[in-house]
Amino acid sequence: MKQRRLSMRFQLLLMYLLVVLAVCMSYAPMSRHVRKQLQEKYEEQIELRFQQSLKILEDSVKQVYHVPDTMGNYSNYREALVAQGRDGVSEAFPKFYLTTRLLSQYMGTIPVKDKAFVLFKNSGAVIDETQLYLTPEEFVRFGMTVEDLTVEERLSMLEKGGDHYQLAQVRLNQYAARPALMILIDRPHTNVRLGIIYYEETLLDLFHFDLLPPNTCFTLHNLDGELVYQYGEKAENSFCYQGSAYVSGIEMSLYIPPDYYDTLLQSFDDMFRNTLMIAVGVGILLSGILTMINYRPLKQLLRLSGKKPSLAQSNEYALLYEHIQDSDSRIAGLHADVSRLRDNLRASMFVRLLYGNVRSAHSIDLSWKMFPQLKNAHYLVLVKMTSPEADASNQPYFFGFLQPLEDEGVYIQQINLNTAALLLPQDDQLVQRLHALLEKEHEALDNTGVSLYAGMSESFTGVDAVYLAHHQAQMVLKNHQVLECYTAQEQANLRPFMDLSALQRLYELLLAGEGDAAEDMIQDMGQEMHARTATRDQQIQCCSLIRFSLDSVAADMRLGDLPRPLASLDDLMHESFSEMMNTLVKDARMLTEAVAEMRRKAGGKSREQVLRYIQENYTSPSIYAESIAKATGVSANTVYQVVRECIGKSLGDYIEFLRLEMACRLLETTDRPVMEIAAQCGWSVPATFYRVFKQSYGVPPTQYRKRRAKEDDVNNG
Repeated sequence: MKQRRLSMRFQLLLMYLLVVLAVCMSYAPMSRHVRKQLQEKYEEQIELRFQQSLKILEDSVKQVYHVPDTMGNYSNYREALVAQGRDGVSEAFPKFYLTTRLLSQYMGTIPVKDKAFVLFKNSGAVIDETQLYLTPEEFVRFGMTVEDLTVEERLSMLEKGGDHYQLAQVRLNQYAARPALMILIDRPHTNVRLGIIYYEETLLDLFHFDLLPPNTCFTLHNLDGELVYQYGEKAENSFCYQGSAYVSGIEMSLYIPPDYYDTLLQSFDDMFRNTLMIAVGVGILLSGILTMINYRPLKQLLRLSGKKPSLAQSNEYALLYEHIQDSDSRIAGLHADVSRLRDNLRASMFVRLLYGNVRSAHSIDLSWKMFPQLKNAHYLVLVKMTSPEADASNQPYFFGFLQPLEDEGVYIQQINLNTAALLLPQDDQLVQRLHALLEKEHEALDNTGVSLYAGMSESFTGVDAVYLAHHQAQMVLKNHQVLECYTAQEQANLRPFMDLSALQRLYELLLAGEGDAAEDMIQDMGQEMHARTATRDQQIQCCSLIRFSLDSVAADMRLGDLPRPLASLDDLMHESFSEMMNTLVKDARMLTEAVAEMRRKAGGKSREQVLRYIQENYTSPSIYAESIAKATGVSANTVYQVVRECIGKSLGDYIEFLRLEMACRLLETTDRPVMEIAAQCGWSVPATFYRVFKQSYGVPPTQYRKRRAKEDDVNNG
């Protein structure tokens, strides 16, 4: 019996040693197979990111390429600026003004670029995101400074045929000079020349160079095969990824150093080797231990006492107490979530009030519930911080020094990276305290290069007056004083004969079909002109601007079958000013009725299709108004209008809201990397996701995940 036991031990030892030997022999082929799969996966990920980035670049260029060319037909608009004819300002001036205003707003919405501009060859005008330049020379002097080129060389770039340039020192928007790529495109069959400028940092960020090795190189060739841009030096035997962007006229090549994948897989090799050594050591140790002891049945090793625990009364109370504690934790978590949602809703509603986007009765009623303090008199204060440094201009500023005012009933909301808005009760002591806080902070920031200034509106009451107060605060904010107060008497002499910004508001009201509001605005314009004793030329110019707004709405909404033609400018000039305004009011009423009728015919089906398409495709990086309109069979203006009326947000804000909601859910419920979550939610550039998330929630995504995990642990524990 003893001899048999020893023989069995040796048999078990031999069996375990054979298993260890088989594992060692299978290491080499298994390691090569896994290593090959990992390398293929890495190459596939880089290829996918490269193609996605190239598509984003192409989509951005497409939006610039399809910029409206309505100014191309007005070659005489410069003469209209100085026209002093006996019939007043010609009709070209209002067309010129509104077209450039709307075009600049369109250019400002195009993503993933540092500057885009349009050159109209007939007139020589250049328009970018901020303003109009009357000549190309004015643009190259003030809108785009290339320090290593003369003015004549810059003009030559703009005026010759389509080409691309690698620029060494470009200065945009008063930032520091940096290397950049300029893409120039001539749109066929038109006299329009388009330009897009990308800083080198923008291209590196777009193509995820922070995730690639230091010696990575990329080159851009035009469609003729000429090299137009290169970053880095190409190593021999590099891995190459190529793609084409036909609208922008470039072919891009990305070169990865040959030793990059070996470096990535080195950690895998070390881990595999260490794991094998540990497995072999543990296997040998267990082999010796198991063969040195006698066999014992599993039932003896896992023997149970056989006694079932009885639930005593004290245990019932303990379990009930634990259940109550768990319920309290969950209720506290729900309270925190509700409070956070209420703060987000209140912040969103406040921003809408600032920009005059609260119009429906439901939204106004909700605004009163969110801000009941507006039943009393308040001031609106805008506090802004700016820095002349380029790197600091995109960094958010925090207004913690204003927090003591919240205890005294002041509502504080940061509305962008460097501006905060305050609802300040009409109290002289509060105003003095705010001024003291601003003075103290201004002195503290004096040596850092950061400028602090604030503007305060007149006293107002009611949610419908917040928009006007915001406008007043913005007007005095431009004076760059520590605290400047708006007074109507002082600002009356600074206003032009007509508030041209009201034309954009009138245009939006007409597009929305809000006839009563549009008629009231036209009548208010007429009364203001009477109050200022405007000249006949100014009256004609006012009517021509309003008339062109009506004509623009009819053209944009494609209202060809109107009950009667709109009154012509020639007919209006022979009427008195009051008759002119009455005619325009009638035309506005007819126009809004036609818009409403067109939307009634379209029905709710188009609205459902637009909203459903956005909810199903908001994670796509290339979703924008034109793509939504093309997929749903409506116009781009209809897309903007549907989102504004049904959601109460702009299209961009709504898509950003949906993406942020999804990002929060993924951060709270998964362990995926932040960059993967950003790509899944629709942000192709991780830096943009970090900036938008921090601006919305006050903390970076990683810190938000840690904070939510800690709150869940407290609630569960």
